[in-house]
Amino acid sequence: MLNNKVIISFKHSTEIVEGTIDHFSSKVLSFYSSQNDVYDFLSDDQEIVVSVKHALKGELKYSGRVDQLQGKKVIINLLENIHKNQRRNEVRVNVSIPVEIYKIDTLERLIELDKYISGTVKDLSANGLLLYTDINLAEQLKFYITIQLNEEQIEIVGEIVRKIEQKNAYQYGCKIHTLSNSEADIIRKFVLKEQVQKKFIRKVGLY
Repeated sequence: MLNNKVIISFKHSTEIVEGTIDHFSSKVLSFYSSQNDVYDFLSDDQEIVVSVKHALKGELKYSGRVDQLQGKKVIINLLENIHKNQRRNEVRVNVSIPVEIYKIDTLERLIELDKYISGTVKDLSANGLLLYTDINLAEQLKFYITIQLNEEQIEIVGEIVRKIEQKNAYQYGCKIHTLSNSEADIIRKFVLKEQVQKKFIRKVGLY
């Protein structure tokens, strides 16, 4: 695994830290940063997202926490394997959940919106969603929303991959970024519950 590439990113920032892996196990990763200003971005006990570029397994993603900074060497405790870059087929469900976009990532900078963008999530799975809004947004734009799923509330970072213009509105197909295993499971449980309820309603003739 030595000499494979690692990229450190942050859920609320567009900055990244890159480096070469020194040690990699199921619980700990250490790497040497290729940047001299690593202390400008990383600090002890900081929560981060770790992307490992593996020649055979593709991209592996973990949530992690900085354990030690030793010059350009960074030691990270790995918390959860977020996903492998071989996306599973996730079950989707039709919904109607009002949301507000409160932050956008233009690839150049992260912008906190003074006026939130209102929209409705019409379709949801653990790796994507369908968003309706009357605001024209650019493809590849990343956005931040908080979504209420029964008793649970999670933050979602979405990226627009498809746009369809409709009369007085826009439909956006979006993929979801940086979900932890526990957050993805919250969505899966919600989707399953919604499916069961819809099947029951159809069965008794109420829908």
